[in-house]
Amino acid sequence: PDVSIYSLPFETISTRVMTDKKNQGALSHVREIWRESGILGFYSGWEAYPVLSLKPAIQETIIDQSKMAWLAWVGRPALEGFEGFALGGWGRILTTMLMYPVFKVRLLIFSGNMRGLGVAGTVAQIVGEQGIRGLYAGMGPELVRGTLYQCFLTGSKELMDGVNGRLLSAMFGRTV
Repeated sequence: PDVSIYSLPFETISTRVMTDKKNQGALSHVREIWRESGILGFYSGWEAYPVLSLKPAIQETIIDQSKMAWLAWVGRPALEGFEGFALGGWGRILTTMLMYPVFKVRLLIFSGNMRGLGVAGTVAQIVGEQGIRGLYAGMGPELVRGTLYQCFLTGSKELMDGVNGRLLSAMFGRTV
């Protein structure tokens, strides 16, 4: 079974605790969720999970396709220097822009700010009150954090791929 079946209640509770302005403990939130919605309250926002689970695949596809297109354009077999760093950032920026509204809606539902609306109702309320831009409000910090992380991750991966390729080539006397 999907691991989110087990982790979603903990995410719901931890999000409520982190966004709580009254500083209530986790047990208070567990009681509140149970009182309001029963067991199903711990699974609010589950509708976003199938979409959010695609985020890593979308991101890696963007990075891989961009890498192949770039290498074909420059006529080289491998990335050099800053290119892996830049392509990782490019992939993360596009993925974040595509997926942030779903991430935001899930967070709003978990925090209890959109009780009982579900994903579609939450989107409708945000768009109705703030327009499409409302779905992207607050994206800046996530965009910076995620992009820097992915830049270093992809840059390091490409650097190590190059080092390993040269090492294997030296060991076995041919390009691997």
